[in-house]
Amino acid sequence: MDAPVDALDPFTNQVRDPKWAVETERGIHQRFVRVRGAKLRAAECRHDRCRLVIAGTKAQLAQTITDLQGPRGLSGFAASVVLGTPELKADGSVELRVIARFAR
Repeated sequence: MDAPVDALDPFTNQVRDPKWAVETERGIHQRFVRVRGAKLRAAECRHDRCRLVIAGTKAQLAQTITDLQGPRGLSGFAASVVLGTPELKADGSVELRVIARFAR
């Protein structure tokens, strides 16, 4: 089940810029090849923000969060990264939603 839509959520309220979004999603997937730990399950971009869904064990997520902040991840690519609250899944994995903001 998806999380409820928050009327104040800047990502949800953005209109998708198809050209920019596709290019940025491609860039995110290319960068995640170098990110250690958890796996990128989804990346969706709109106007100047992207929502990423990352999943793995707690230890894998810890490594991924560290990498996201450095040259392996989104440093120098996104203007800022905001981590959501980790969600424990029925299979024991942990899912984390991340919002990346880009300067356009």
